[in-house]
Amino acid sequence: MPEITRKQLLMAVISGRGPAYLRGVDLSNLDLSSAGWLAEADLRNADLSSANLSRSNLRNANLQQANMQNCNMAIANLEGAILQSARINVANLRAVNLAGANLREATLVGTTLVKANLKEANLESADLEGANLQGANLWKAKLSQANLRMTNLRGANLSEAYLEGKLVDHYETPPKNPSQYQGFVGSVGGIQLTDLIQIVCLSRSNLMFKIESESGCGTIHVGSGRVYHAQLDRLDGEDALFKMLAWEGGRFETVTLEEVGASTINKPVENLIIEAMRRRDESMPAFMRGKHGSMLREIRRYLPIPAYPSRELMKLTVAEGKNIRPTQEVQIIDAFASTDTGEILCSIVAEEDVFIAPLRFIRIKRNHPLFDLTVNYHKEMKKT
Repeated sequence: MPEITRKQLLMAVISGRGPAYLRGVDLSNLDLSSAGWLAEADLRNADLSSANLSRSNLRNANLQQANMQNCNMAIANLEGAILQSARINVANLRAVNLAGANLREATLVGTTLVKANLKEANLESADLEGANLQGANLWKAKLSQANLRMTNLRGANLSEAYLEGKLVDHYETPPKNPSQYQGFVGSVGGIQLTDLIQIVCLSRSNLMFKIESESGCGTIHVGSGRVYHAQLDRLDGEDALFKMLAWEGGRFETVTLEEVGASTINKPVENLIIEAMRRRDESMPAFMRGKHGSMLREIRRYLPIPAYPSRELMKLTVAEGKNIRPTQEVQIIDAFASTDTGEILCSIVAEEDVFIAPLRFIRIKRNHPLFDLTVNYHKEMKKT
């Protein structure tokens, strides 16, 4: 179809009666910022990729199966909107209002949802891998069967959120029958257990984590907003807890507890997490401790970061069944320290794929403020 301008689109909507009917229309790359006439619009299967919808009013709009990849919806109003099965990967939804919205089975891989209002939103079976929900309001949100691998939930309000579901590793094929999950299931390497425990404590769920790794098998008991017991072979209490939180790989699942049992741990979860992080830092190689913290702080300050793959990264992705071109731009959406090797690992978005790779395999753009810092980091890693 021929390209249409914002003015032509606006005139077409004004000339009609009732909500805008734009089902299946190609609106990609259009500037629709601050549009107030999209409330209750029918945008099913519409192409809104790379469109600018910042501050627009899409209240109660139907965006089912719409393509909204790389769309800018910062501070937009999508209260009560239907976004079921919509593709919203690597989009900007900072401070968006999605209260009561239906995002069931939507894909939001690598999407920015910082300080978004998701109060009572339905995110069942949604793919939020690598998404940034820092400071988001998820009060009474439904997250059953949602994929939260590498999701940033720091400072999010998860009060009364329904969290029971699966949290699968990116490379794992989900089972055909989701009901076989009793709670969260996932990879210890796929999510920080400290983050997941904080989520469960905020939701005040009563759960027992069963954790398995090459180092052993143990359990962590959470109830009424606190960690109250841990067991690892003959160890129990804090000693068992900190050993398991230091594991770099393994599997976990959760089982709902009917009642809270006897306590062997009596500290607030915040104190336990701080102590776990302190022990993790101490386990890093001495030459990396000081530089590691400052480097991570700088990276997180600029997220997301545009970058390009090295030859090593392309080889790594080919081995994992992906194909990245040398000139293809990727985005760093998160970074964290590996307690095993003492280097920085990054969560990378390449088109619709999200994967983890060492920072030494990634080349940041020359004009980026972190360029010189990362070049020095690469040189240091080569020496060691």
